[in-house]
Amino acid sequence: MTTLVCLSLIVLIFLLPFLNRYFGIWACNWMDWHLEPKAKQFDGCSEGGYCPRCSKYVLQDSQGNWFDIKGD
Repeated sequence: MTTLVCLSLIVLIFLLPFLNRYFGIWACNWMDWHLEPKAKQFDGCSEGGYCPRCSKYVLQDSQGNWFDIKGD
């Protein structure tokens, strides 16, 4: 039983990044997983653009992740 649970978790861990593109807007709104914008703008301080999945304006943090600006 424990082996089955561990195997299921391992499969889930490897499957989540692949499925991230196909979760739809749910991944952007609930998990805050945004995709890299196709057209990026650099304002001298930060790089930003519009998420192709949810169309929110997102900025890139120092680790390369994309986050939306809360409160818009």
